Amino acid sequence: IIIGKFDRMIKKYLFILSVSLFCVSSAAAQLRKPKSYALVIGVSRYDDPKITSLKHAHKDAAAFAEFCASPNGLNIPSDQIKLLTNEKASYWNIVDGLDWLKNNAQKEDLVYIYFAGHGDMESKELKYGYLLAFDSRYMNYLGRSLSLDLLNKTAHTLTVNKKAKVFLITDACHSGKLAGVDFNGSNLVALNLMQLVSNNEVRITSCNEGELSYEDDVWGNGRGAFSYFLGKGMAGEADGVNGKKDGSITVGEIKAFLNGKVPENVRNVKRAKQNPVVMGTENAILNSFIQS
Repeated sequence: IIIGKFDRMIKKYLFILSVSLFCVSSAAAQLRKPKSYALVIGVSRYDDPKITSLKHAHKDAAAFAEFCASPNGLNIPSDQIKLLTNEKASYWNIVDGLDWLKNNAQKEDLVYIYFAGHGDMESKELKYGYLLAFDSRYMNYLGRSLSLDLLNKTAHTLTVNKKAKVFLITDACHSGKLAGVDFNGSNLVALNLMQLVSNNEVRITSCNEGELSYEDDVWGNGRGAFSYFLGKGMAGEADGVNGKKDGSITVGEIKAFLNGKVPENVRNVKRAKQNPVVMGTENAILNSFIQS
């Protein structure tokens, strides 16, 4: 009888302990402060000489990474930022970066993925779109370039499975000698990038369908027009562009800011059209660290 009572007491104690531990872990999870992560990629110079080099894509990436780390910017800790430019932006380094995001991001975390460089398709029939890595090969993108399919699957994993918030920013429709130049491959990539995979995602692309993304020395001593004004807008200039200045930058505000700056500047400097596209919930906070 005594042994039976002792067993019941032990079981009761273990049950109470397990419930207590569960409550503590649940409370800790609820109190967890969301983190921010950034994977920033910029490729101006390509290993294959047949792929046209760019001038300022790596600068655009470096400037965005600096903004991510700045206390006056996104204020992301340095160990939560990966910057890959030129030689460091190899295919496998980019894939490792995406895996790093999937392995670390958790519910309510903010994930910024930024890419500046070439985007292209090598076949109009197959319709496979790619963002070109440093070691991509002309007319042979498969296995050495970031496929949009992998990018979309990563965004799906982060937003749907991990419940993180993803901001995908691409400046990828530059002119140049590319495999898809005869059938406008770079702009077909732009069209494919303009598709949200979930409601927990924001996508910002440098130009609309049928347009190119321009860079010039006139913007920030050598920058892409889109990335230059995106940085200025996120740093605070977009706040209140729609009439409400509250110390935070929303998706709607950055959309209005870019639409007011990029087309006019590109038209004046390049005599061309470039209209950025912003997709996502307009009242979502793009920069949650600029707040009063």
